[in-house]
Amino acid sequence: MSIQRVGDPKRDFIIPGEMDEHTVLTKGVWYNKNSQKSEPAQTIPNGAIAQLFDNQFMIVVDGGRIVDWTDEPGYYEIVKSSAHKGLFARLKNARSRQQVYYLNTKEITGIRFGTQTPISYYDKYYDAEMFIRAHGTYSIRITDPVRFYEEVVAKDKDRVNIEEVNAQYLMEFVTALQVAINQMAQQGERISYLPGKANELGQILAGTLDHDWRILRGFEIESVAIASISYDEMSKRLIEKMNMEK
Repeated sequence: MSIQRVGDPKRDFIIPGEMDEHTVLTKGVWYNKNSQKSEPAQTIPNGAIAQLFDNQFMIVVDGGRIVDWTDEPGYYEIVKSSAHKGLFARLKNARSRQQVYYLNTKEITGIRFGTQTPISYYDKYYDAEMFIRAHGTYSIRITDPVRFYEEVVAKDKDRVNIEEVNAQYLMEFVTALQVAINQMAQQGERISYLPGKANELGQILAGTLDHDWRILRGFEIESVAIASISYDEMSKRLIEKMNMEK
């Protein structure tokens, strides 16, 4: 089974289901040639037309296995192959469940983060160790949709939002954020300048998470925005005391 570009969409067709700014995957919605929504079949009819829009990636799944994909917007015809024959093919076809899925390749923004426990930060300007909490948002982009589908999303969902898959990755992000903040401290950045260092933090985070996120799971950090830095009470008193003395 494969997908081939066509120019005539006037047949039974499949388009993406609901996809908002936080949707990472949605299942194809089926319509007949009279534009009436219909229930998806167990298998995709030969010759069905699937439409792909900008900033999306389309995959065709057969029995849970990706058999074809494309990232070029347009209309595509589902073409089935008779190359598989014999007993294995009959068993495969009997158990097969075919579907078209769409993945979001736009930047997925507004993912909130916050450090629950204080992070130590040695500030060379004050020559003292501070303890801070950081809050803000970050964004990601799916850069390898096939790997993302295989490694990240649940296979029993019609639609998946970033919030549904983000719990584990948020913990990894916060751990990497601590590494990035410690690296900024080693570079001599003043603690009060951290909110304005989002680009530098983003680059360090991207490097720290590159293997686990981009290579193993198919997505990467796009940007980081620190909304606030807060100090624990001891650090506040220390900063106030030193500012009065300077």
